[in-house]
Amino acid sequence: MSGDIITVETTALAPTSPTADLLARLADFLRLNVAEGDAAEGTIRGYLGHINQFVEWAAEEGVNPAGASHQDLALFRRALAEMGYARSTIGTKLAAIRRFYEAAIWHGLREDNPAAGLKPPRSHTSKRDHILKRYLSPKQIKALLAAPDTDTDTGKRDLALMGLMYFHGLRVSEVTSLSVDDVVLGDPMTMTIRQSKGARDRVIFLIGASQEILTTWLKVRYEHITDETKGAVFVSFCVTATGTPLSTDGARWIVNSYLKDLGFYRPGLSCHALRHAHASHAMAAGGDIVALANEMGHSSTETTGVYTHVVDAMKQNPAALLAEQLAD
Repeated sequence: MSGDIITVETTALAPTSPTADLLARLADFLRLNVAEGDAAEGTIRGYLGHINQFVEWAAEEGVNPAGASHQDLALFRRALAEMGYARSTIGTKLAAIRRFYEAAIWHGLREDNPAAGLKPPRSHTSKRDHILKRYLSPKQIKALLAAPDTDTDTGKRDLALMGLMYFHGLRVSEVTSLSVDDVVLGDPMTMTIRQSKGARDRVIFLIGASQEILTTWLKVRYEHITDETKGAVFVSFCVTATGTPLSTDGARWIVNSYLKDLGFYRPGLSCHALRHAHASHAMAAGGDIVALANEMGHSSTETTGVYTHVVDAMKQNPAALLAEQLAD
């Protein structure tokens, strides 16, 4: 798998270099050491993608990845910030690079980990404001879910994809990792979200709207699967990858395309905005915070509690009080 995901040729590395040798064995190291040896394939692909980005950046900067210093990695961190990545995304990428050097130590190629202690840049935006910048209103969500042409199989897939992320707050990695074996048809209809963040499985009870859009897609999905599908619920219609499991990048491209067509797109607004909308709209409607935390796979209601602040910011706007006084 590592050869498919990490394109060593683009890094201009010599085939026998320490870095190329490490990349060739990296996937096996990650499978054995991430999530106590029980990481999902999507997680492994994500790590490899982040590491590949670093290796390509290093090649462009004339840095040997196998011998990179802490200072080199600090420069990469700054480059990520300049590219516009969010603090959380930079943290994820740096965590993957730490794994890269753990593998180097494991294989005897280094004695130290230059990424140790390297943290993402400090955020000057609160979690509440971070969510508000990526907020989609119920009216916008309604337009987004009405956008796919459900007379086509592509539209049926896209509606099911976006609907599951909104109605049930799924992460993009969770929805693209869904297997048909995780879906139990019937009443109630359920989905098991496996190897989600924190390696905790959880069961989701589908509502009528999400049941309908998912079963509609599943009825036509079987016409598009190939030997490469491996049971994935969502498959790609890309010309070069038709019938293969839909990747997280593919899902983001789909959502971003609809957002752009509707005029809703702005930097930072993508699949995760649907998850934020799920939580914000549920809290605004009086949803129970414990039930919401369980639905979203949060380990603590403190994490979920930020959405109460998001709702308060919209409902208790001091400017509205001033407008009311002027209207009197």
